[in-house]
Amino acid sequence: MRIGQNRWALVLSAWMMAPWGSAWGQEPGKTEEPPAKDERHPVLVELEAVLKREASSEEELFNNIREAVKLSLEVRDDKAASPRDRDIATSAAFDLTFQAYDVGVEGFDKKLRELCEAERAINPPTPFRAKASFYLFALDNYDEKKEPKEGILVKAEEFLKEFSSQKRMGFELLMELADRAMQLDKTELAVQTYQLILKKFPDTSMTESIEGTLRRLEAIGKDFVIEGTLLSGEKLDAASLKGKVIVIDFWATWCGPCLQELPELKRVYEELHEKGFEVIGVSLDEERAELEAFLEEQRLPWPQLFPPKDQPNGWENPFTRKYGISGIPTVFLIGKDGKLVSTSLRGPKLEEKVRELLGVKS
Repeated sequence: MRIGQNRWALVLSAWMMAPWGSAWGQEPGKTEEPPAKDERHPVLVELEAVLKREASSEEELFNNIREAVKLSLEVRDDKAASPRDRDIATSAAFDLTFQAYDVGVEGFDKKLRELCEAERAINPPTPFRAKASFYLFALDNYDEKKEPKEGILVKAEEFLKEFSSQKRMGFELLMELADRAMQLDKTELAVQTYQLILKKFPDTSMTESIEGTLRRLEAIGKDFVIEGTLLSGEKLDAASLKGKVIVIDFWATWCGPCLQELPELKRVYEELHEKGFEVIGVSLDEERAELEAFLEEQRLPWPQLFPPKDQPNGWENPFTRKYGISGIPTVFLIGKDGKLVSTSLRGPKLEEKVRELLGVKS
């Protein structure tokens, strides 16, 4: 569970207050009709109120998490509570304790480990054994900075084997690892993890996106072909880019972070263009007229790729789909030799690398 847009509020997810089976993608039983009145354990009602509570500071947030964990454990340990309420509370206890650990509430790494190890020690195994193992995996295979430890992919495969029936959980475990590897520029680990995801889960709603992401990562260090149609309707002249350092900027006029970065990219372009630096925009806008009006107003000096009318645009842009672009701004950097250097640099680090490739000092 993650903190949402309001970073001082707990996220009340439907799956947190739902029974275990529906929460983790197990085969659900018959759908229960909601009771005519709220017949939940009264402490669960308190827990829901805490989860909805907003906070004005990090300290207040942490206090809310501590209270929520305390309440969920109270119901979990109440022998008089109904089995359904105890299951809901147990699931919440795991998820909230993990959130506390994940956002850095002091002491919750130990509390999470104790909770998970106690659950795994129960015989016969409970339905929460897989969830306990899921969170133990994070404790055992990421370091204090949340970076993957050596051998984490082997451990991930062991988890998949032990809990082969928990498809959704295994998928989430691998996607978390792949995303973390991407964020940390651990390209080899990211590639290996995405390859494993496609092998173990070949038919998900994210398969095409994962294939594109893998294609993007595997292209690093290799010749990269830039092709497409310009906003003017002409084909991009790839030959004119030979020997230049190129940034491909995936962006849109409706993307706030994209617009925030445009002034700096424009500054770097104006300073280094004559030294062999080029920018190619790939617009994910859907309305051609809106893009044209924006470019006219902002006077962006570099060309824009935009599909012709007989091709899909926006997120369905063929170039975007080919490389699994799922968030913008995304920037590709290509060296003078035509090889893809990076797909993750932005801001000062991007400028620094551009200057290095051009041989131009700051």
